[in-house]
Amino acid sequence: MIARASTLFSWGIMNSPFTKNGRSSLSIAIKRVISSAAAQLDENVEQGTIKEIVDNVRPQELLLHKVHVEKGAKFTNFKGYKMPISYKNAEFANEVLFTRRETSVFDASYRPQIYLRGKNISKIMETMVTSDLQELKPDQAVATLMTNPRGGIIDDLVVTKLNENELHIVANTPKVLKEIQKKKAMFETEVQIKIPNDMTLLTFQGPEFFWTEVARLTRCSDTGEDGFMMSLPAAHAEEFLNYAVSNNSENLLLIGLRAREALRIEAGHCLSGIDYNEKITPVQAKLDGLIGNRRRIEGKFPGADIILKELNDKSHPILRIGFVANDSCNVGASIMDPKGNVIGKVTSACFSPCLQQHIGIGYVATEFAQSGKELLFDKNIKGTAAEMPLVKHRTQKHQTLRKETRWMTEITFQIVITLRRAGHQTCCLATPFPSYSDLHRFLGTLILHFLKSVEQSRYKNTRENNNNSHFSLASPSIGRKMLSRIWSEFWRWLSSYWRSSELSYQAALDFERNFRHNLPRPVLDEAFRRLPSHTLHERELAIYTQFFGFHVPVNYELQTVEEEVRQSRESVTIYDASYKTQFYVWGADAPRFLDHMVTSDIAHMVEGKSVVTVMTNYFGGIIDDLLISRLSSDKFHVAANRTKVWREVQKSVAESRGRLDCAISEEKCYVMLQGPECEDFIKTYGTQLEELRYLECKVIENDGMRGYNLVTRYSYVGEDGFVISCGNVSGYVQDLKNFLYDEDSFHPGFQLIGLEAKECLRIEAGGCLSTCDINENTTPVEAGLTRLISGTKKRYGGFPGFVIVLNQYEHRPKKIRAGFSSDVGRIRKGDIVRSPDGEEIGIVTSATYSPTLNKFIALGYVKATYHGRTHDLIFNDNIPGKFASLPFVYHRY
Repeated sequence: MIARASTLFSWGIMNSPFTKNGRSSLSIAIKRVISSAAAQLDENVEQGTIKEIVDNVRPQELLLHKVHVEKGAKFTNFKGYKMPISYKNAEFANEVLFTRRETSVFDASYRPQIYLRGKNISKIMETMVTSDLQELKPDQAVATLMTNPRGGIIDDLVVTKLNENELHIVANTPKVLKEIQKKKAMFETEVQIKIPNDMTLLTFQGPEFFWTEVARLTRCSDTGEDGFMMSLPAAHAEEFLNYAVSNNSENLLLIGLRAREALRIEAGHCLSGIDYNEKITPVQAKLDGLIGNRRRIEGKFPGADIILKELNDKSHPILRIGFVANDSCNVGASIMDPKGNVIGKVTSACFSPCLQQHIGIGYVATEFAQSGKELLFDKNIKGTAAEMPLVKHRTQKHQTLRKETRWMTEITFQIVITLRRAGHQTCCLATPFPSYSDLHRFLGTLILHFLKSVEQSRYKNTRENNNNSHFSLASPSIGRKMLSRIWSEFWRWLSSYWRSSELSYQAALDFERNFRHNLPRPVLDEAFRRLPSHTLHERELAIYTQFFGFHVPVNYELQTVEEEVRQSRESVTIYDASYKTQFYVWGADAPRFLDHMVTSDIAHMVEGKSVVTVMTNYFGGIIDDLLISRLSSDKFHVAANRTKVWREVQKSVAESRGRLDCAISEEKCYVMLQGPECEDFIKTYGTQLEELRYLECKVIENDGMRGYNLVTRYSYVGEDGFVISCGNVSGYVQDLKNFLYDEDSFHPGFQLIGLEAKECLRIEAGGCLSTCDINENTTPVEAGLTRLISGTKKRYGGFPGFVIVLNQYEHRPKKIRAGFSSDVGRIRKGDIVRSPDGEEIGIVTSATYSPTLNKFIALGYVKATYHGRTHDLIFNDNIPGKFASLPFVYHRY
């Protein structure tokens, strides 16, 4: 099952398929009939896969057949094509495990690609599939199903909305095209159908995909790992694939059909015509997740009445399951209950290198579809039904990929530097920015010097042909993130070069910024809000992610995360946390009101003091962690991560009969200044803020810096710091940058840091992130936050859920938060924590690489009985690690 994803069409838009001739023939299908569990559970009923069976037809060669031959591929017949089943000197198990650990690429060019154009084409195509195509935005894709009037599945598709009148479809069988052509006459408007005959389809999958130098297209995966599906012209595909594999040999592997099938079965995904056919409904195949929410209500797709009835009434007679067995099972083998009664059929089976077990997919009677049910297969092979996926998915559904369509379209193949050997020191650039051509030529000269100065650079020789070596800053194999990395390395080198030249530092800065600012910026999803300081971050070339409903800078193009972390530990940095919710509570009853909502003693707080606390629900779970400042005897300022805190307070104030009120803060910006040198900056403004002690606050009005209001001495990252709530973050940050800006130094001295660096600093400090490390199912005792419960409330309670929390405080909770580390492998959020004997004892909630400690570190929860019992741990079944004391980096405030 493929998740809805953003799409990047770098070649598809540049070369519109409607300007080319259509494909001459796509009516090649596979001849395979499988036995599956029919509604009457008749083991002798055979269900066909695809009706268009072509006999005695020689398999076609893939467009990249030559590349596969050069790589030593062994071929098999698959869906009418000669498909690589494996490669020379590449073991099947190694291909599977490599994909789970690094990244692999699979040639899926056997899949037909279809372009549709017509007015309101999404609405028209929606009548044939189960998803909500009309809700798609341009450059978004969705996985969906094409069904027949009987509710059976014709095929699963990936449909991408290029614009309001154009769709791109990736199918599995030619019958999809025939169905569209059959219904074309029924469409109200004219629909053009184009089949490109020169387009390849490559799928990249694996946890380390982002670290490879490849371009991106549709974010989806059929292996359970994060991945991308790329469609590009065959004219560029051969060069691209050779470049991608040869330049990433350590973390990118070309895999064959056998390994891809094992990965698919481990992930619990279906193969068209094998694990489902036109007699199997989406509900029976457990693909009802591909039915859109609106379509579940209104229907209006083929077979909707049958499918929705099964979905609502749970009336399906059979159901797809995963299973593990103690020996190999053949496709088509009967599945039996322990008494030997036939209850279903096997549709896919293989040996899993990840699980070291024989696994498979099949259909059984619904009453036998529960996980853990004992099963028998042909030849008395024993097995059990298992929950799918058999190997946990690690797709990044929570991340929305930046829409860089325009950037990729305009920049690809346009900034190309050709280095000629044999003494010819020339530089050629083709550029879409004619007004900056002189700058580009100048840039090319500098990069030429840069490349010549770096011995054995991985950028220096990417291809040799006729005594030429080519270096491309924006080829189809380099995405924007990798381009930024190259820029950063070039910029560091340029500093030493510029010191010996007659050009000024300011000229270098202006030149570099002018070039970057003329690169098209990514288009942001309007569904998320922008920070009040968005203009500032755009000027600083921020790269965004979505966080608490906002577009938040995850990092900046001119610096690396390691540099941001190091500067925070050694000097001073700024982090914009304006996504936080700020509000005021005031009135004679405000102290008592807030005191009953949180774990700290708010009623006895001294004016000018702040406190870090948590708001709990009536089950003791943590709603959010808060920073509450007492501005006067009856007025408080509250900073929260979740808007739910504001809603809860607003609701309680409205229901209260006390003398109090609340309002959202007019100061929309929330800036964190952190680092050992932050006090030196504060001193220069004469506001005596450096005299503030830890968790003391002060209101400043029109004194010193422009446009800031409330200052609290506090840091989220374990360093000395100040938190500033202000109405004009641009003015504040500009003042800070002016102070830190050193014109005698070449490096621009970036002070802003992004979310990725802040999270790294937070984890190093052992801090919790709301909804990640703490949530409404986690108590303060389990999270190790008992220090946020005041001494009085530890004895007498007086906050929501205190009975449960204090009971855990007096007795040991079932789980506790712990720190982990590994010197040899990356720990990831969501990884299962196991003891040395393989028992599952916990889960990872936050993870990162620590530049400070030079190791992988993580936070998570483990069974309390195991904490301290064992030192060694195993993550994700194969990564060794150990417990680590918190904080990882000791606090210095």
